Amino acid sequence: MIIVPVDRSDIRLAAAVHSVSWQESHRAFCKADFVALHSPEHQEAYIARKMDEGSRFWMLEDPDPAGVVSVKNSLIEDLYVLPDRQNRGYGTALLHHAVSQCPGIPSLWILENNARARKLYEKEGFRETGNRQAVTGKLDEIELAPKIEYRAAGPDDIDLVMRTRLDTLIAVNGLENDHLFDHDFLEAARKFFLEGDQETVLAFAGARAVGCATMCYIRLMPTFSHPTGQRAHLMNVYTDRTWRRKGIAFHVVSILIRRAWERGATEISLDATEEGKKLYRKLGFTESCESMTLGSGRMDDHENQLQNREEME
Repeated sequence: MIIVPVDRSDIRLAAAVHSVSWQESHRAFCKADFVALHSPEHQEAYIARKMDEGSRFWMLEDPDPAGVVSVKNSLIEDLYVLPDRQNRGYGTALLHHAVSQCPGIPSLWILENNARARKLYEKEGFRETGNRQAVTGKLDEIELAPKIEYRAAGPDDIDLVMRTRLDTLIAVNGLENDHLFDHDFLEAARKFFLEGDQETVLAFAGARAVGCATMCYIRLMPTFSHPTGQRAHLMNVYTDRTWRRKGIAFHVVSILIRRAWERGATEISLDATEEGKKLYRKLGFTESCESMTLGSGRMDDHENQLQNREEME
């Protein structure tokens, strides 16, 4: 299964999928002559016009064309799957792809009687916004958009937190999705989330966790600059690839920053990837070269230096 952009060379294939799917989905409540009007040729002209107006179309192939979707700005439209190719996850795959292409929080419109589509969108976290528009005298379209909810993770969320942690490590380290983690590492991570001095915030689109971040707390000797001795280190910042560029990471981290100040932390540190630096700068973080570190990998060098020093003395 692949999702490819539609251009002028394959617009006819996309139009054929769009036509068959549209006719089937509207047959029950539209007049027969109106349904027949939406022929492949008619839908080809429709798609071409929308592309000229700024919409981007994609087509799902497995291996033959099976579904289409379009996005204009952050509005998702034209999500159709051939009637005989449904219930295979194609609609969900097209929706995920469309969401990932939206520069902001996505929205879409569906006919109020389209229970099948509504079920799909609500499963992915979309909810009614309250906006509606009349299609006929008896039928309205309703607007749906995802409602992202944020909450602190508790002990009952340990499996979900562990999953998001592993997703973070896979993404940051370029690992395969089925990477097998060491058992001792998994147990140590699990114990830290359950017993360590940390706070983890999760972001949800419906029942699906789409983002997370963890603030770890460290108590050090007080200094003039840090009189409480309470430091914090931000880790585990991750957003599901589908939901990136929607402000989720900014919101999750902002919650944890406020909590850190409330707990008396006087400094928050982090280790940033190049991709993440833009976000952290936006939140007020600055790069620092003040600290020096000694890793356990240098233990042999350190012991050799001590031994040489003792022999010289």
